[in-house]
Amino acid sequence: MGDTSEDANSLSLIASSIEGRIEKVSDLLKVEGIDVNASGPNGRTALMRASENGHTNVVEALLDVDAIDVNAADKDGCTALFRAAMFGRIEVIEALLKVNGIDVNARDKNGNTALMEASRNGHLEVVEALLAVSGIEVNAASDFGYTALMNASGNGHVEVVEALLALNGIKVNAVDIFWDTALIKASVIGCIEVVKALVAFSDIKVNAASVYGFTALFEASRNGHHEVVEALLAVSDIEVNTASVSGYTALMEASINGHIEIFKALLKVKVNGIDVNSALIIAS
Repeated sequence: MGDTSEDANSLSLIASSIEGRIEKVSDLLKVEGIDVNASGPNGRTALMRASENGHTNVVEALLDVDAIDVNAADKDGCTALFRAAMFGRIEVIEALLKVNGIDVNARDKNGNTALMEASRNGHLEVVEALLAVSGIEVNAASDFGYTALMNASGNGHVEVVEALLALNGIKVNAVDIFWDTALIKASVIGCIEVVKALVAFSDIKVNAASVYGFTALFEASRNGHHEVVEALLAVSDIEVNTASVSGYTALMEASINGHIEIFKALLKVKVNGIDVNSALIIAS
């Protein structure tokens, strides 16, 4: 922007939108020639700023301007919808979703969508609002292969996970670039509620392994998540002796890391038999 009155007004519009000053915003929108889509150094417009800060009245005032670009993106590729989803601004989300032409599947520079971001941060109401939009891509994956379900699972947001699992066509076994699944991610952090929700899904691949050969059982055993281990062992087709690329099993990991209760739980496995000898060699 140059040092002109129009530029000054546009910058004032952005600043006022950040602060939620609706009277000032309304006055500025009446100024002839004001650029409602002007952006600051980071590429964020007044609409993006008002959206991320939850100023619904400012958002609605900006959306009433014919020239508003609702799908404009900042330097990170984030739109107003994305920014609102990130911070869980449900009223702003609802206002934005009423706009014809809103791109609900717009991606940032890393391939993330508003649904992925809302799921990552556990904003259930936002997730539900986005899922109600026709054409929403529920299985979209980022450049790293992360889906909304993975993001919710890997951060322990069980209500979001349940909302996503209720969808027809949800890909519960999708893998990221490391071949991690939603179940593996939930097992890493030890979120028993999410693990239970996922293993109850009819098509779940409980024995899926990452590029390193780490299964959900392996990760739960290594990280000391006893409840998760018990939940996984209750699945009829669980494979207890699967070894990682380095040759380590769940029993070995429990032994190495001193997770005695998990070690005992694995020793009780009868189906297919647990391979105790390797673990004892490691432990010694």
